[in-house]
Amino acid sequence: DALLVGGMFRLSSEKRPLLWLEVAALVANRQKDTVFLLFGEGSIGLAMQGFIDQHGLGGRVSILPPTQHSALALAAFDVLLLTSQWEGTPNVAIEAQAVGTPVVLTGGGGASEALAAARTGLFVERAEAGAMAQAILRLLADDRQRLSMAAAGPAFVEARFSMAKMLDTTRNLYESAFR
Repeated sequence: DALLVGGMFRLSSEKRPLLWLEVAALVANRQKDTVFLLFGEGSIGLAMQGFIDQHGLGGRVSILPPTQHSALALAAFDVLLLTSQWEGTPNVAIEAQAVGTPVVLTGGGGASEALAAARTGLFVERAEAGAMAQAILRLLADDRQRLSMAAAGPAFVEARFSMAKMLDTTRNLYESAFR
């Protein structure tokens, strides 16, 4: 019966996994029926386990190695949290929306373009644990908004990131270049 906030990324500094844990700790303090699951490996894994132990999150936060069943894992999340400092295009956010999981993310690069803001997820301008926790808490508290975002995700991904869309955009670029 618990709500599940998830993540799926490499445990390295540019992904800001300790920020992810700070957000989890804040949400855990306010939302007792929420658990956290992160799939990933990397150089910050030991520091993350230390944070989990230090903050008494052992029963609420689990870190597992990467999974070969990412679509199934993403579909199980109630919300995907991504705290990367910078992303070209965060594929995990696109994949989550494709299976109907709302996203909360921050960061530079193409992160803000990977969702339909307020329709399929929330982009948090400030990469600050409190602001991100508030966004997650807002989604977890509002079943209707979360379900609406979940329903809108697959259509957004199809319209914006499908193979057909990519081919159409590429063809249009070539046609306009040779007119």
